[in-house]
Amino acid sequence: MANLLSVHFLEYTSWKETKPQAIGYVTRCLEKLPVLERSPATSVLLRYIDRFTLDGAPQEANAGILFRPDNKFVATRILDRGNQWHSNSGWFEPLYGDALTLNQLNVSSGMIQTVAGVIVDHNSVYNFSNPCKSIAELTRGNGNQLSLDAILDRQHTANADLLQNLLNDEMLATIGLKG
Repeated sequence: MANLLSVHFLEYTSWKETKPQAIGYVTRCLEKLPVLERSPATSVLLRYIDRFTLDGAPQEANAGILFRPDNKFVATRILDRGNQWHSNSGWFEPLYGDALTLNQLNVSSGMIQTVAGVIVDHNSVYNFSNPCKSIAELTRGNGNQLSLDAILDRQHTANADLLQNLLNDEMLATIGLKG
């Protein structure tokens, strides 16, 4: 298993505030742990976990209340299956140049405490074309390699695109992605 450096934000305010904090944590850790020369960075993983709850009785819950019927990420057969279901998918797509990003999407429905809810868990793993052997190479990019800032922005945009395809218009408006 490769070395892993992980930064978690349990309270998300905005991408504008969170991204610089994440980059700051990563660079401070890497400055204290001079490991990139011995063990170069090979990828960047950005994980989003969104939780949605139903304002109503749990027996009234179903995925059709939250998701677009024509979305391309969850099977249509779960849209009317009540409040207990799970969907798991993964795919590769280019994020920049010839480097591929692995997307893993796990969507689960069930009870969150006493409320029916859905958890959308999206991992975006950007694999570098060439491993990064220094903090400068990671943060600023190198040749055809994007900077960490640009990689994170593209992953964030990819997650917003995923949610715009997955969620219905009412929910997109509720979370500020409609428009």
